[in-house]
Amino acid sequence: MSAAANASQPRTLALIAPSSTFNQARYEAGVALLGEQLALRKGAQLQRRAGYLAGTDAERLQELRWALGEPGVDALMAVRGGYGATRLLGELS
Repeated sequence: MSAAANASQPRTLALIAPSSTFNQARYEAGVALLGEQLALRKGAQLQRRAGYLAGTDAERLQELRWALGEPGVDALMAVRGGYGATRLLGELS
């Protein structure tokens, strides 16, 4: 595919929450901004909560695996970073 044809297609970004919970207003502002230039796919676990984390380790790992393997996704972005993501690293292969 030529660079010109490729430039007309929006890139697809997967949004996931592999760590801590996040500020909803800031998330929505970021989604609005990113959505102007990119096609967004939001992880199914984004709104989960388990204590200070955005879901259980199993839920967050499932979402990370989804984003890494989802056909058509060009990149992934964590809506918030933190220690919770490091708990998942040993489970990735």
